[in-house]
Amino acid sequence: MTEKEAKELLLRKNESKNLDYKEKFNWDNALKSEKGQVIKDIIAMFNTQDGGKIVFGVRDKDFEFIGLSKEDFESFDSTKINDLLHNYTDPEYSCLIYKFNIDEKYVVIIDVPEFKELPVICKNNLHSQDNKLILQEGQIYIRTEKATTEVISSSEQMREFLNRAIRRKSNELLENIKKLIEGKSLTYSQESKERYKLEFEQYSIFATEKIGIIKDKGYWKIFAYPENYIHNRLDQKKIKELVEKNKVDLRGWDFPHIDYKNTTNFNNGRQSFAKWEYHTEAWRFYNSGLFAWVSTFGEDDKSFRKDGKQVLDFINVIYSLTEFFLFFKRYYQEVSRNSYLNINITLVNVDNRKLICLNPEVNFHGNYFSLEKTLTYEMKIDMIDLTSSWKEKANEIARKIFLAFNWDTISEETISYWQERLLKKDF
Repeated sequence: MTEKEAKELLLRKNESKNLDYKEKFNWDNALKSEKGQVIKDIIAMFNTQDGGKIVFGVRDKDFEFIGLSKEDFESFDSTKINDLLHNYTDPEYSCLIYKFNIDEKYVVIIDVPEFKELPVICKNNLHSQDNKLILQEGQIYIRTEKATTEVISSSEQMREFLNRAIRRKSNELLENIKKLIEGKSLTYSQESKERYKLEFEQYSIFATEKIGIIKDKGYWKIFAYPENYIHNRLDQKKIKELVEKNKVDLRGWDFPHIDYKNTTNFNNGRQSFAKWEYHTEAWRFYNSGLFAWVSTFGEDDKSFRKDGKQVLDFINVIYSLTEFFLFFKRYYQEVSRNSYLNINITLVNVDNRKLICLNPEVNFHGNYFSLEKTLTYEMKIDMIDLTSSWKEKANEIARKIFLAFNWDTISEETISYWQERLLKKDF
């Protein structure tokens, strides 16, 4: 870790599952139970995707960098910390200790890598002076999105954890196989990208021909496709069956919308389009598994303008993303169950657009605007993960969109609330 990277951690001022701040700590003088709390966080970060970092010298209440005392700074020793860590970890992984003097203030950073092959299980109990259990033998600790260390307690957490462990073991096996293949380059992935690129271009020509170039309206644009290109993964008959079976119809308008007058097969798949005064939509499903879709914002109806400006309803954003990811889960479970799925979601013509709420029961205030013309969000996800956490993935993209509109106070719970209302059709 470089000093520049350390400074970037100090500037974040926001804890996460991969980042934890602590105000002060003296390793030599700390009680065993206090050290145990740090060991617990380290074990949890071993078991968390991408590992994590614990930064000492940051004030608890506002995450301001105040620095450690020289005595506290010097008490941190890599050997001492890892020796204690190994008493409670199976297998025995180690963490790295970095010490910096930044702006004449001392900071210590414990850098914890994600487990390599096997997850870390706590192998011994540790109690506090008042007999409170700090570490428990046989438990698997993880970090949560709320920046807390917890024992795996739900089937969803365990499923995600096991899937990640299996993938890491599979990746190790693939790497070993690659090493055995001499004189052969694995270019299939690049070939897949090139072949999908041709289909992206074909779709763009189709959409432009059917609905024209959208200039004065905002619109969604989506691409979703399996990681590996297979030209005849599906035929047109199967695509028709799967789209009609798996389309999402929660609001009286299906996604993707099937306009039966304008829905037909084409040489490499199935397509549809619709064009009205205030709404246009066009999609294609390719035999390869690629799904391409574009649709204008319903808010661009003139009656929805606010002070003459174009708007975006935040509840509609949540509803739309929930529908998108529910459909991805349903459709690609049957198209490419054992693959990674690439998802690209773009909002176009959102510069100077205002975020509002069209639901009269919500008292929504604030001037939230996007300064970007185009917002693009890309995701590569294992189908197992998508199946188990599709709502969370929709929630994640929604929060990113709202941040782009400078609304940084909305919570995951608020987004989840509106997701559930949609799913229950409680409008």
